Amino acid sequence: MAKPRRSRTKRILQNAFSLSGAEILSRFFTWLTILYLAREWSLAYYGQYALAVNWITLFAGFSGLGLNGLAIREVSYSKGLTSKFLRNITLLRTLLSLVLILVLALIAWGLDYEATLRAALVVLSLRLLLDAPASAYTALLQAHERMGVQGLVSVGSAFLRAAAILGVVLLGGGMVGVGWVWVVVAAFSCLALWRMGAHLGWGMQWRRFRWPEAWAILVQSVPFASFGIFQMFYYRIDSILLKGFSGNEAVALYDVAGRLLFVVFMVSDHFGVSTLPALSAAQDDPRDMGRMALRSLKALLLLGLPLTVGGVLLADPLMTLLFGEKYAASGPLFAVLSLSILFHFATKPFVNILAIRNPASLTLIFSCLLAVNLVANFYAIPRWGPMGAALVWVGCEVLLLLVTVWPARRSFPTPGASFYRGLMGAAAAAALMGLAIHWDPRLYWLVLGPVVYAGGLLLFGALDRNDRSSLRFLLGRR
Repeated sequence: MAKPRRSRTKRILQNAFSLSGAEILSRFFTWLTILYLAREWSLAYYGQYALAVNWITLFAGFSGLGLNGLAIREVSYSKGLTSKFLRNITLLRTLLSLVLILVLALIAWGLDYEATLRAALVVLSLRLLLDAPASAYTALLQAHERMGVQGLVSVGSAFLRAAAILGVVLLGGGMVGVGWVWVVVAAFSCLALWRMGAHLGWGMQWRRFRWPEAWAILVQSVPFASFGIFQMFYYRIDSILLKGFSGNEAVALYDVAGRLLFVVFMVSDHFGVSTLPALSAAQDDPRDMGRMALRSLKALLLLGLPLTVGGVLLADPLMTLLFGEKYAASGPLFAVLSLSILFHFATKPFVNILAIRNPASLTLIFSCLLAVNLVANFYAIPRWGPMGAALVWVGCEVLLLLVTVWPARRSFPTPGASFYRGLMGAAAAAALMGLAIHWDPRLYWLVLGPVVYAGGLLLFGALDRNDRSSLRFLLGRR
């Protein structure tokens, strides 16, 4: 028997805020580390470290092979597939990680990176081996809608990593020492997830392993893999290009602005992950699936509007406060990058629908976007440096929304008057908040701004009955 819609709505909201809450705490500890390293190290040295982390993040996405997305979709639909995906994801990702470690070492040597940067890349790449089983458990926890368990491990790992990195740097360690901290904490995270999986009765069941089964899963994951790989390159290639065209200091300035933007993106990303299992489970009921997708679109637009306005208007004082005067040039970069927030939020429901209905289309979309991104960055970065990369980013996010709306449109019902009335009310509330910030652009608006925006939503009637009901569920009220 299907669960009541209100129960499902509450579950989705709880999952979204479990992930987001855990991610906020994790990012808090990560940001303590970033703030310390950015202030402690020179622009050039921090730029090298940021480049190394971007390379590892890119390769971590590549090693995923799309298996996590496939596992979430399939295990959400049939929980009996848990052990099958657990052992196959672990083995396939481990084998590819070994290859990628060698490839990364060759890339660092071929691009003639500094000796310290090359050493840091090799050490950090060892983390890929530990991420293989850890990512399998993470995907299955999401498929079983146990986001709170995953969040505990994420927060604990982030705390240990931050504390260890601070200790290493205080003792005189550099990038290589920090790299070893990442590896050791990844081992802790892997062990914790394994223990939690064992407690839930999940086992690898290696006696059932068959190469034809692994190959079949790998073939099924190709659309997800291609999509994930092209998406990761799409979001990371600009920092790598900046190293070649503009040097380590440009990478540092752009990296801190981009990292802050990713914190904002976290809200929509985790909301999308939290709704994906419910959308997958409802894929046999197009009407129900479309209704959920439309409601998630509205929620993301209501969240994205104030974040966009606040990011643009508070960029300069925010970047100076966080990173100090030597990063003042990152303020205009973050202001421009903030223009992409609303488009990124709006894209998530359409990407989720395509991931379920037609994942191959996402491969085509992100491969084309990557090509556009590369060509545009090769033109913009030599002329305008980091600002050129920021402008390209915003343009590509607008283009991404346009090209995902069309193929996913049939899965969305026609929005009613309540949907458009809510958007108009939210736009008015965001404009009211923006005018107030423009009048006195100081950082107390980080606290007061949401209050003004929430009041504007009520004043302009942006929330319908379903929205208010969801908020009551979120607050634990009947």
